[in-house]
Amino acid sequence: MAIGADRQDPYFVFGFPLSDRSWREYAVRDLLPDQVPDDPDLLSWEIRTLAETVNRSRRHRAEGEPDVPAEVLLALRTLNQALRHVARRYFAVENPGGLARCRAWADAQLGPANTTHLVRTFCELFPPLPVALERETLAAYAASDVDPALLEMMLLFVNVTNPATGPAAPLFDDNELRQRSSYAAFVTGLEQYLDTHEPPGSEGRTIFSLLRAPALASPGSLFGQLEWIRANWGHLLPADFLRRLLAAMDILKEIDLARSAEYGPPPVLSFGAGAGGWSEPEPEAFSADADWMPNVVLMAKSVYVWLDQLSRWHGREIRTLDQIPDGELDRLVAWGVNGLWLIGLWQRSEASRRIKQQMGNDDAAASAYALYDYRIADDLGGEGAWQNLSERAGARGLRLASDMVPNHMGIDSRWVVEHPEYFLQLPHPPYPGYRYGGPDVCDTPGVAVRIEDGYRDHSDAAVVFQRVDEHS
Repeated sequence: MAIGADRQDPYFVFGFPLSDRSWREYAVRDLLPDQVPDDPDLLSWEIRTLAETVNRSRRHRAEGEPDVPAEVLLALRTLNQALRHVARRYFAVENPGGLARCRAWADAQLGPANTTHLVRTFCELFPPLPVALERETLAAYAASDVDPALLEMMLLFVNVTNPATGPAAPLFDDNELRQRSSYAAFVTGLEQYLDTHEPPGSEGRTIFSLLRAPALASPGSLFGQLEWIRANWGHLLPADFLRRLLAAMDILKEIDLARSAEYGPPPVLSFGAGAGGWSEPEPEAFSADADWMPNVVLMAKSVYVWLDQLSRWHGREIRTLDQIPDGELDRLVAWGVNGLWLIGLWQRSEASRRIKQQMGNDDAAASAYALYDYRIADDLGGEGAWQNLSERAGARGLRLASDMVPNHMGIDSRWVVEHPEYFLQLPHPPYPGYRYGGPDVCDTPGVAVRIEDGYRDHSDAAVVFQRVDEHS
């Protein structure tokens, strides 16, 4: 919806205010694709990259300054899109000609020359996208139509006075604009003019009062402000935008901005006929082993624990699968066991053991769920020892089983090294605040693997890791 002239370009590339200083300091132009889309929603990856760039720069400039989560910038974009839509709707539909009267009021109060200076200074310090991308000169833009700049000036003021935008505030710091122009006095005077001379909108509120309503409803939380917008502005906003707003709220939930310290009670699930309204029968369905599977009696053994127990019981070292005595297999069969599930058979990750030891557990073994490869572990005797046990167990009617879960790969596994395409991956940290400054835990030359620093200081759980191909 255009106001004033027929400009269709978005004013700010990411939807939220962005100063010229930020464009230059964080090399924003280099973050953008060659063809910048008109829709800021298509630039989510670039927003994440901006957050990462900002956070790196801040730590270099002022140690200890808090990071700006990319999710906050994504939420800020959504908030500003809602504010901008409501403001444009007011001036184009509910109060046509209102923005032209604001210009006339500005000329009467400041004088035409000062109004021109204010608009030009704003466009210089907070460049519109055509100027920032050098598609249009500053002079040409400022001379063609001041309506977009006046509207964005209002929204900038709403943003800098919103307490919840604090982490991102340096991106649109307006101190220089205040020093070089009458911007602050102009906007506060404009608010008084609109409150007293222009009619309220369809919500029965003046436009500034309406734009400030989300921040007043939830001053400390962007999530709370988006939630308020969803509950109160649903009839003002397009349906496709409301879907994006819900997505932004989900993202904020994920980074815990709106979550209390305590989690709620976990849901208790119920299954079977009649559970949860499900009334269909659930017949048993077995494979070709139908004569055996319904009658299986399965014994689970953690292999390393079992071998250690057998060593102590028999008074001799039993370390490999082929060393398990026949008498132990006979004992299981005598108990009625006809299936033996061996847990921990596979070759384990050296990185898993090394990380545990680096964290202070000198005697730790690698996790059974962090594998190097799906082959029988070398220290259990390898494939030959397994084959020996399988033949002896099979002769007694004792079937062997083990688990195979693809994502139980260790972070230095053969798959990670040789087939990184098997895994979910991004070219940047999915959480921009994550850092990977610790030691390489992969022994394979040319591939470096590091866990997130928060694991080592117990501030996080290392839910992602970094893999670097050092050849490229």
